Amino acid sequence: MQIQDLKIALVGPLPPPSGGMANQTRQLATLLKQEGVNVELVPVNAPYRPRFVGHIKGLRAVFRLLPYLFHLWHAAGRVDLFHIMANSGWSWHLFAAPAVWTAKLRGKTVSGIQARLGNNVRVELRLVDSIPPEVSGKYRYVVSHVPLQSGLDSALQESPPTI
Repeated sequence: MQIQDLKIALVGPLPPPSGGMANQTRQLATLLKQEGVNVELVPVNAPYRPRFVGHIKGLRAVFRLLPYLFHLWHAAGRVDLFHIMANSGWSWHLFAAPAVWTAKLRGKTVSGIQARLGNNVRVELRLVDSIPPEVSGKYRYVVSHVPLQSGLDSALQESPPTI
């Protein structure tokens, strides 16, 4: 496939407001288009329609999420690849996770996950009731069940690496 034939759904925030990830999403779209890539922007922060809904807590979430999910589903039918600009917390759960699930349901590659790992790796997403904190108190959003090479885990337990 030539780069000019590639169709990418770029999912992420767009200005306004101008912030780090919104600026990165816009800049990536511009650079990809300059290279001849067909980019469809799927903003996670599209303006509320009608505008007054933006002032009503609870209702505004529905008026943002439903059009977003609709746009995701239809974009997945038109593109080859999803590139998701995501951060953690609620943003991940409300916007990135549905984009990953939609892409998987529609048989599309999700860059940064499947594309980086290759087709020999199975990416599996599971919804769980809770995520227990690590000993440090932090939460893990990704849990890898890849076993260490034979003997490597016991060698690390016997002599932990020094820094």
